[in-house]
Amino acid sequence: MNDHRRTKDIEKGERAEKRIGQAIDYAIAAPGCAAAHGVTKIAKYGDIDHIVLTPARLWVVETKSGRVPGKEFQKVLGQIAANVKAAREWMPNAEVQGCLALASGDVTERDEKGYEAKGETIMVKDRESLWRTMRAEARTLHAVDNADAQKVWALGKREE
Repeated sequence: MNDHRRTKDIEKGERAEKRIGQAIDYAIAAPGCAAAHGVTKIAKYGDIDHIVLTPARLWVVETKSGRVPGKEFQKVLGQIAANVKAAREWMPNAEVQGCLALASGDVTERDEKGYEAKGETIMVKDRESLWRTMRAEARTLHAVDNADAQKVWALGKREE
């Protein structure tokens, strides 16, 4: 792959992460919810694009601009599963859910059932579906531990 193509792909990925991140931030605008983006501190593989706390669960979200081809798809699911396990170790009292968010909106009926990877069920959602799910969770009446929300926010703080 040439440098120009690689640069275009990186830019496309960054735009996708930003769009998904904005949808998440808007969806969880509720007391006690929290999100951090580009988290490396607890990640077992690469970074966690978005880690999100709602009253229902802790989400580990990997963003892709569009569909992930064949062999690469299983690899991505495995990476998400590894980061779900890391998040569960980091916040053992939370239910943790892995999710592959496709910014392109190219989600099939099969995707909506989720996929198994390394003992974890990974959901696949488009931006709108992810927003609706997180918004519904953010509006539930279950209490969120503020200490947990602060832990998530702290992951988003940049080292100086």
